[in-house]
Amino acid sequence: MSGSQAAYTYLSFQRPPPSRVAPGEAVGVSPLICSDLRDLVHTPAEPLLLRLQWVVLQQGQLRAVPKQEPVSVTWSGPQDAYRVTTLTAPALRHDAELRLAMWAEHRPATHKRRKNGEADLGVHLCTAFDSRRHADDALDALPIPVVTGPIRVGRGAAGNDKVDSTSRLFTLGRQERYRVLEIREQTGFALDKHVWDAAMHLSRLLVEVLPAGAAEVEAKDLEMERTARNHLQSLCTAPSLRVVELGAGTAMLSIMLAALWNKRTASSPASSEDDAPSRTTLECWATDLEPALSLIDTNIGLNSASLAARDDRSVLVRSLLLDWDAEKLPAELRRTDGAAADIVLASDCTYNPSSFTALARTIARLLSSSSSAAQDGPGPLALLAKKHRHIDEEALWDTLAAHRLSARLIAGRAPSTHDDADYEGWGIWLLTLDAA
Repeated sequence: MSGSQAAYTYLSFQRPPPSRVAPGEAVGVSPLICSDLRDLVHTPAEPLLLRLQWVVLQQGQLRAVPKQEPVSVTWSGPQDAYRVTTLTAPALRHDAELRLAMWAEHRPATHKRRKNGEADLGVHLCTAFDSRRHADDALDALPIPVVTGPIRVGRGAAGNDKVDSTSRLFTLGRQERYRVLEIREQTGFALDKHVWDAAMHLSRLLVEVLPAGAAEVEAKDLEMERTARNHLQSLCTAPSLRVVELGAGTAMLSIMLAALWNKRTASSPASSEDDAPSRTTLECWATDLEPALSLIDTNIGLNSASLAARDDRSVLVRSLLLDWDAEKLPAELRRTDGAAADIVLASDCTYNPSSFTALARTIARLLSSSSSAAQDGPGPLALLAKKHRHIDEEALWDTLAAHRLSARLIAGRAPSTHDDADYEGWGIWLLTLDAA
């Protein structure tokens, strides 16, 4: 995915599979390819070949169900959204857990099949965020693959209840495909329970920009100015770092950042216990309103192996209720010795102009310091990523300025302001708080 792409597309199910299946049962599903808001059905320039396969995903490890070949179906556009594709449920032990995976390939297939089926699954099902492009750039134009939530197997267990969740699978680099980050979504149209485009773009920026130890390479996909890159990297090498994600939804950004953090610290030279106090510690809060917290906690739990702190002094990711309209920040975020957050992350939080004032006020509160003493090192910042959806969003910039927030575009592009037809694309802005 290059920095110039305007929009992602996502594989999903118009008709999902049942939550329980009997061995040998015929299971009907209907694939769907759509936008992040599920409001636009995708029509590719050329028909895509969709592959569906039964898989097992446990503790970040992905493997195909033995003796089960993928089922293929062609996708040409909206006319295919209600076509039913039938698969046979595998003969597994009673109460076994499996998933149904779906990915897209160009016709002819981008990758020839290899003997190692798990390697194929890693290539096709995991979206890799790293600084180097895939060998075949055509992968970047394909829709994001999908894996259903757990499906239970048992004789006589067939029922009418459908799977109510799906997952997107990610890795931080091509060499780490077997440590899978799973971001679960809920089926349906609840806006806070899906992965959105801006989170994808900001995740890529974090992976490309944050220090990665000895393996760090220069980012090639995002042309980010060096001063902004240095500012962000300086914060991430300070003795402690507190990150607050606003409107977290699935907590994808918090999980990505914390997993990247663990990757960086693991690749750093080993240090003795005597050096432990000098190591940088991370505290990451994934915040949202009450209805989203359960999904946030689910995703934190699913990725616990990748988020585990290296010592008792580090707290990596926790959920927290944060209402932008509240008079005060939650007690967990209040500090007496500096800003409430070193880095604030906000992706696709700007689709509703009526929330702009509350959003800007919350960011300003998080970046403001409760101490009058001069701050050592780089000041706090916010990274705001947005997909340009509607011309009314242009009111955002005046609202930010009214709250002493300066915005600098660091990736993507600024939106066109001519009319709604031209209002498209995406951008990432670095926000800082001006002096009073």
